[in-house]
Amino acid sequence: MMTYFSVAAALVLFAGLAVYILRSKYETSLLGARLDDSSGARTCAARCGEDVHVAGRVLSRVFSGEDEEFVAGLNSSRLERLLVQERKRLALHWVTRKVVEARGIMREHAQAARTARDLQISGELQLFARYLELRALCGLLFILVTAFGPAGMQRLAAETDARLLRIRGGRTSTAGLTAG
Repeated sequence: MMTYFSVAAALVLFAGLAVYILRSKYETSLLGARLDDSSGARTCAARCGEDVHVAGRVLSRVFSGEDEEFVAGLNSSRLERLLVQERKRLALHWVTRKVVEARGIMREHAQAARTARDLQISGELQLFARYLELRALCGLLFILVTAFGPAGMQRLAAETDARLLRIRGGRTSTAGLTAG
């Protein structure tokens, strides 16, 4: 029994380390792009076209397998390889953007919570639990996309996006913040 626990703990630690190492490359490039923005006023979400409709289309196209099936019918291995590489890059960028957005939401919420008069601990714990769930889903999605590509990961990506929406909506409703 202890052996199974040790193996499970080792696998969890290995997965966490793998996510950390793999993601650092993509987060650095994303944050670097934000710092290179000459206007300074536009956020990453604005540059990336984070309109709800655009985000839904990106989600459905990048994580589906339709394009790969179409390109496979063309019998061009070079084109297939380019498509897989580009879709993987786009999917990893999407996941990284979601992590960065969730971090920003939590940072803004923490700043608002510092000045709150009637902070509700249960609401804060629920929000933090949602944030941890989102980060775990993003980590899993990151590993799966890196290992196998984004095709077929549409349900997991949609669940990740739904969790982010719940955090976005929950940061104000669960906190009961009243600035003082």
